[in-house]
Amino acid sequence: MRLLLSGDWHVGATTWGADRSDEIEGALEAVVSEAARRGPEAVLLLGDLFDRFRYPGDGPVHLVASTLRRLLDLSQSPHVVLLRGNHDWSGVKVWEVLSGEERLHVVDSPGLVEIGDAQFLCLPYLRPHQVPPGGLEELLSPHIARFREGLWHFLLAHQALEGTVPGLREVTVPPVLFREACHALFCGHIHRHGQVFDDPPAFYVGAPYRVDFSQEGGEVGLLWVDEGMVQSVPLQARELTTLAYADEEIALATLEEDLSRQNGAWIRVALDRASLSRAKLLERFRDLPGGGAIVQLRLGAAEELVLHDDGDPLVVEELWSRFVESEESEGPRREMLIAAGRALLEGRDPAEVWQLLLNRHLPAGEGP
Repeated sequence: MRLLLSGDWHVGATTWGADRSDEIEGALEAVVSEAARRGPEAVLLLGDLFDRFRYPGDGPVHLVASTLRRLLDLSQSPHVVLLRGNHDWSGVKVWEVLSGEERLHVVDSPGLVEIGDAQFLCLPYLRPHQVPPGGLEELLSPHIARFREGLWHFLLAHQALEGTVPGLREVTVPPVLFREACHALFCGHIHRHGQVFDDPPAFYVGAPYRVDFSQEGGEVGLLWVDEGMVQSVPLQARELTTLAYADEEIALATLEEDLSRQNGAWIRVALDRASLSRAKLLERFRDLPGGGAIVQLRLGAAEELVLHDDGDPLVVEELWSRFVESEESEGPRREMLIAAGRALLEGRDPAEVWQLLLNRHLPAGEGP
């Protein structure tokens, strides 16, 4: 069984307010080229093809749909399996360009997809309230029981692998659960690329370009599977580089020279301390030759202005609290909204949180 794996395309992303369209189009062209060259029986896409779960716009929709069409039209006539990620737009099934295509498998809920001599246990993105009391084992055991002897068995998931992202408060995949059942585990959602565990073999596919600074210095690529052997397929991608300085005066003295050596990378400037505001600093830094590549500024231990889903949820809670406090003057209502946001981030069922709000039974400080 020959398989090509990708995911986390994040088409439509404007990370840091920068136009990423050329990078994204180049990455998808590389995916199609590798598929055409290698001749997989299936192309497995592990979620987050889009960057926004609301309608992403005609351009991103056309790019994703046309890329899928090109994959389906390859001479080898591969199947394409697409998991729903936490970013993905719900209109994925209604594109006219793909209507009636039997080789496109869009997976909205946990289940099995069988192609040739392989069975894929598919796990799209799940929030905590979607997992039964018995956890993933209760949810997936009925599907594992349908595995047939003599076939390859793989887990495909748009979730993090347990123990690989400290502090992550999301549903995670415990590899030990699949040690006896699956030949290998493949996950999207976390943008790192490569093997994470040996027993069972577990891999992050990663994004085909560097979406954010969590990928600084890391490899970018696809995964290729041939008769159970997994191989990384490196891709070329624009680099991400952090230039660190003690303060803005030192930065201004050396930044121009440092920028000239970066060879097209996106730049994050990190300062231990500063006397000027972020806006003023960015304005001064970007006025330097080559300063247009600067997309992010980090001050001391403060979090970035642009946060990714895989960041610490506690930071998101703080941002939500600040937003509510700036918009809502009524004390009790403000505290209820803050508590509701906290409960949702902890994974409570949105319908339950809404009912509590209607009944005004969600006081400040209540946790799930």
